Amino acid sequence: MILFSGSAFWAYGVTGGNAGLVVLTPAYTVEIDIRRYEVILDNSTVGVYNSSSGPTTYQSLLYSASDLEDTNHTLTLVNIDAGRRLSFDRLKHVSGL
Repeated sequence: MILFSGSAFWAYGVTGGNAGLVVLTPAYTVEIDIRRYEVILDNSTVGVYNSSSGPTTYQSLLYSASDLEDTNHTLTLVNIDAGRRLSFDRLKHVSGL
């Protein structure tokens, strides 16, 4: 859980890379590697997102919100897919937007 104060924020992390690949195993079954994460803002789920597509990209925007009440907030990013990595880099927040 990330605690911050402000009226807008941007959460950044790593997206892409090996996630989203389709792999054929020796038994010719298909495995799909997906990285999904849930965003919870002020104890309310705002959505489920996928960080699997494209090449590995650092400092990618994972979620943002504006027009928030200019007060204290909590942000939680929950990794949904067991065995997959969700990488969080930083949170930028501002007041008065």
